[in-house]
Amino acid sequence: MNIQIHADASMVAKEAAKIIAAEARAAVAARGRFIMAVSGGKTPSVCANKVKDVRACLIHDHFSAKQGVEHDHMNILCMGGRTVGPCVAWDLVQTFLAAEYSQAPRHLRRLGKVASIESGKPPRKRKTHVRR
Repeated sequence: MNIQIHADASMVAKEAAKIIAAEARAAVAARGRFIMAVSGGKTPSVCANKVKDVRACLIHDHFSAKQGVEHDHMNILCMGGRTVGPCVAWDLVQTFLAAEYSQAPRHLRRLGKVASIESGKPPRKRKTHVRR
């Protein structure tokens, strides 16, 4: 899917990001992952994260592209076209698409906390045991 938004002077980045976020949610629901490459990448990644079930991150390195998917179930890769060159961008996309979601209990607990925040409920606190 290729989404192009031609913004005029009256459209601010946040308005464009809202459109992108809605499209990203539909793409994530249909295909599981989505890639956004925009000039800087910050505003669309922040706006996309306001959409339920969207986990977007601005990525500049191979390690984060892989670990973001594995540990945090990141489903939108955001890259800045002005900050990431074409060879690095290609590597990030390949890494992002090849990474698998972890089912490790600690990662699933983390996702549960994110889901509780999305639903407006405070995350459940872990019980701590004090030795005396």
